[in-house]
Amino acid sequence: MIDVLKNDRNYLHNTILFEGIGNYVRVVRFRKKSELIVCQLGEIEKIIKDKNYFRINRKYLINTKRIKLLYVNDYIHDRCWVILPKIKKLYISVRNTKKWLSYYNTKLHSRFR
Repeated sequence: MIDVLKNDRNYLHNTILFEGIGNYVRVVRFRKKSELIVCQLGEIEKIIKDKNYFRINRKYLINTKRIKLLYVNDYIHDRCWVILPKIKKLYISVRNTKKWLSYYNTKLHSRFR
């Protein structure tokens, strides 16, 4: 599976998010069933760094190209959230909010104006 993540751009493009569940990761894909793989979310994060993915909290690594709705509160840095296909509202952790706002301002702002 790690080789697929490193080499198959189509696999990453069609992935909505990675959900960490202990020593397993659930891969939620667009138009396909979810799959469960044996590895930790941190390993996947290292492999796909800088490929339109962002770690919003301890549990989720999301594909920012798949965001359907985005709520960013620049004035109160405690609640930002996203909605993805097949997924309900996912909150960005307070710890990652500053990183998220920086990411949003540099890479996503023009998409959601």
